[in-house]
Amino acid sequence: MNRKFIVLEILAILAFASQTHADWIKGIFSEEAGIDSLERFLVVRDIDSCRVLGEPIVPLGDINGDSCSDVLLVRSEGRCFEPNPSFLFYGGRPPDSIYNGQYGNFWIMTANIGDINGDGYDDIGNFRCLPNHVEICYGSEVLTDIAEDTVQDIYTEFTRAADMDNDGCLELPLSTNVNGGPVDIFQIDSTGVLTPVEYVIFDTSRSFGGNLATGDFNGDGNPDLAVAAFLGRDSSFVKFYWGGPGFDTIPDFEIWRKAENFGSRMLPLGDFNGDGYEDIFIDGGVADGWSIPGGIFFGGPYIDNTLDIVTNRFTYGGYFNSTSAAVAGDVNHDGYPDLVIGVDFDPGSLYEMKIFLGGPEADSIPDVYLESGLITHRQMNLGSVVAGVGDFNGDGIDDFAGRSRTTSGCCWWGEVNFFAGWDSDASDVGYEFEPTYPKAFDLKQNYPNPFNLSTTIEFDLPRHSHARLVVYSLLGERITTLLDRDLPAGLHRVTWAGADSSGHTVASGVYFYRVVTDAYSQTRKMVLMK
Repeated sequence: MNRKFIVLEILAILAFASQTHADWIKGIFSEEAGIDSLERFLVVRDIDSCRVLGEPIVPLGDINGDSCSDVLLVRSEGRCFEPNPSFLFYGGRPPDSIYNGQYGNFWIMTANIGDINGDGYDDIGNFRCLPNHVEICYGSEVLTDIAEDTVQDIYTEFTRAADMDNDGCLELPLSTNVNGGPVDIFQIDSTGVLTPVEYVIFDTSRSFGGNLATGDFNGDGNPDLAVAAFLGRDSSFVKFYWGGPGFDTIPDFEIWRKAENFGSRMLPLGDFNGDGYEDIFIDGGVADGWSIPGGIFFGGPYIDNTLDIVTNRFTYGGYFNSTSAAVAGDVNHDGYPDLVIGVDFDPGSLYEMKIFLGGPEADSIPDVYLESGLITHRQMNLGSVVAGVGDFNGDGIDDFAGRSRTTSGCCWWGEVNFFAGWDSDASDVGYEFEPTYPKAFDLKQNYPNPFNLSTTIEFDLPRHSHARLVVYSLLGERITTLLDRDLPAGLHRVTWAGADSSGHTVASGVYFYRVVTDAYSQTRKMVLMK
């Protein structure tokens, strides 16, 4: 290596490192989030101006063995046939913006496809064009962009490999063309090499295979395959193929919408709502010039085409569909996976990131809302790409990231913002429901009362209602909101452990609890004694 190259390399490293900083973001947060600010612990700025950094943001897991997750940031040069420099960043305690590897062969359609060769490291699927082909790069403690396996004449998005036919070998589905064409399912041998095509799903619909997702969506213990077709269609759909020993290429279940682009973003969420079944995110589309809602469909034996959680923001112009979406990991550390969504609507200067927290009380209200205008030094395109990056800062809690760019001067710089997850105490509020049919609304006296460690509050609802249960101090100050959502008719039971909305234990004294619905309200008194 000559001296000039060494100097340039050092300058590049310093350019990345000079952008490291941490700050706290005052976004908009729900009661369930339990926080009033969010730590942005790292901003990585590109070493060159007018370049898009972080398209995509690829989580790698812990490849260097330091118990912190690592990430690959791909730079997009804007055209398929141009090289796209990519940069590897190791996580740390804390991490910094000095890159730990630079590569020239990763491209904008690059993704983590899971550990297909069984060596303990996640592997990378990498699409390259001219000619169209897929490269498989094995993960290792020393990441390389050298292709270990290649599949020709493929133009595909990626999903994680899974054993869909229960034969002990993983399969990897690949679209022959995201603009429409068969989906080829390759079997993977024990060394991680793709064998000849095992299954072919034929469908002549335009853009069939434009998105793929694997997960156990019907809850039978076998991973399934979901395939979307959405581009330029009056009717878009997602077809599901149930996994198991009888796996075949005939769709077993379908979700249709009279709209274009339904399914343009799709991803498996794991058990988002905590009912023991894996769920799936499918974005909305456009019908008659208006956006239609998209979001989360709950999986299980009775999966249907009902949208269970709407994740689009509704305005006078309709629903804003997401620009990007990703599983954030468990960012509030409560044992349930969470969803991060980005919206980049440049004509309206709308740049935002939202977190929907998973769990039994998951709903259509975002728990974390970050808009570029709420962040110091307003950024454009915030949320154009989002990703869960695992425990990148080494505090034991999953983190997430979002792409943006600066707006100052004639030249701009691409940036990737890293946000820290937080620790919430989900055990503070216990909730139970009994499907009785009471004749009247009734807020019962808490028990025990007085109480020391915790107390139980019960109330009857004679019909389906939106109910809000709030605890107040003797001075009328709100302490915490225990429930704020739609509830069915019946007996509802809530346990309060004597903590405020931030999780801090409150002092001994007299408190009031109040239930308000659209038709009823009632308040009672309780006493905390320590």
